[in-house]
Amino acid sequence: MQTGSATASRVVLWEDDPVRRPLLAAILEAAGIPTAQPRDAESAMAMAAVPGVAALVLDANVTRPSGAEFLRELRHRGRGQTPPTVALLQPGQACLRSAMRRLGAARLISEPFEPAQLVAAVLGTQGCLGAPS
Repeated sequence: MQTGSATASRVVLWEDDPVRRPLLAAILEAAGIPTAQPRDAESAMAMAAVPGVAALVLDANVTRPSGAEFLRELRHRGRGQTPPTVALLQPGQACLRSAMRRLGAARLISEPFEPAQLVAAVLGTQGCLGAPS
């Protein structure tokens, strides 16, 4: 588990639930995917804005800012560029799903999901961690 700075080979995992965050990280790290786990939105924004970050796993239901606001601000700071993003959504969130797509999320996963689905989504983001484009 990494709570410090992100590097190009690391996936930034922004989940504001302190119980769920390490569970999601454990899934990714068990698959050999290193994670950075910021504890607040500003740290998450700073880590995700590092050029070359492998991917961003974003709970679309985070608060202050919301997942959509977070991704919108990240795009603004990156002048339209964001790391490949996997957004985690609750079932039935059609409007949020649409917003995350418009904001550039590469993959959307509805909960509940199997651990393998999360790993596949992260590995499947274009260029992420050496995965084929």
